[in-house]
Amino acid sequence: MPSKRVLVVDDDPVVRSVLIRMLEGAGYVGLETAGAQAALDYVLQHLDDVALVIVNQRLRDMPGDELAEKVHQAKPGQCVLRVLGNADDAVLRPANGCRDLVKPFRPDELVQVLGELIGPA
Repeated sequence: MPSKRVLVVDDDPVVRSVLIRMLEGAGYVGLETAGAQAALDYVLQHLDDVALVIVNQRLRDMPGDELAEKVHQAKPGQCVLRVLGNADDAVLRPANGCRDLVKPFRPDELVQVLGELIGPA
């Protein structure tokens, strides 16, 4: 059975790289985009290929919760994990099918949340 594909959306290439390494270290397939529109385009073109979208709440081109809503409109039930820069962002109510993870977090914390949302790789 192929590994589950996880799309990482962050405008910081270092953060994307770190998250991709964490994902691949846990056996998932990591995909990446630098912005919200590219992520939305990818999800629309590959509706059945993405098990989870990990999105930075503070993207330059669109807030993560807004992207999550657009992803859900395109693919109802799609799991989205918002990565928050601090606990203050957590006051924003997660969209349907979303979970939040506040930075900094350890790889094992990320893997635990992934397991809860989409199961093991």
